[in-house]
Amino acid sequence: MKTLVIGGTGTIGRLVIDELVQQNVSVRVLITSPEQATLFPNDVETVVGHLEQPATLPKAFNDIDTVALLNQRCPTEGAQGQYAIAAAKRAGVRKMVYLSQYKVRRIPHLKAKVIIENVLTQTGMEFVMICPTLVYQNDLIIGSSIASYGIPPQPIDDQGVNRVDARDVADATVKAIVTDEFNGLSIPLVGPQSVRVAQSDDQSGGEPSASTNNSATDQSLATWLVEDWRKTYQCMLEEGLQVSADDVAFCTDVLERAPRSYADFLADHVPAFQPILELA
Repeated sequence: MKTLVIGGTGTIGRLVIDELVQQNVSVRVLITSPEQATLFPNDVETVVGHLEQPATLPKAFNDIDTVALLNQRCPTEGAQGQYAIAAAKRAGVRKMVYLSQYKVRRIPHLKAKVIIENVLTQTGMEFVMICPTLVYQNDLIIGSSIASYGIPPQPIDDQGVNRVDARDVADATVKAIVTDEFNGLSIPLVGPQSVRVAQSDDQSGGEPSASTNNSATDQSLATWLVEDWRKTYQCMLEEGLQVSADDVAFCTDVLERAPRSYADFLADHVPAFQPILELA
């Protein structure tokens, strides 16, 4: 069995590839430039191609059993996903594991993911939808802003949200790839409890940071990404994105252990958050 990973240079993609290699799964990665091949172990095959250029895709999909479609959020995400699905269908791919979003149909600006899900379910291929909430690792991306302004730009309301560790998302993705136990299902990837960043930073040794419930911007990020995050958090503030006990239980069953807590994440990344704690 050979697995094609699309989005292998991203946070979750790199974790997925590492786990697949550890399990002796034959892995091919779609890359956009030859230089990216150096990011992966020697026993990982790489093929240069572009999701927005369908003519470059057949070589990547040839002789593939399962595709992990982990393409990142971008303005052309919907088109990329549909091109990938079409290429997989033409190549006779058996199964696709797609990285979607938790309760994606309740988040209006993520309609590209809904379209990809709908198209995938109509192909006749086996499929699994991986549906995480927000990942803890987003805090590493915006850590410089937290350090600069002294507040965590995570505008989550008082009820919080069960964010999840990217490592748990990767673990579930790999399980969906190497087994057929979850074919046809959407797997919720959620944290063990509802937390707010402001209250949780304190658990790694500092004082509680100021919350940012009413702000959803971070000026240091790309404009389109700022807007994307603003809409996501605004949706959470206005509509809520509460996680059910059943979803936590399902996630736990898939992982065969409890999901990692935010405190676990902070403990594993203390150096990255040290400037924040010093501001407290």
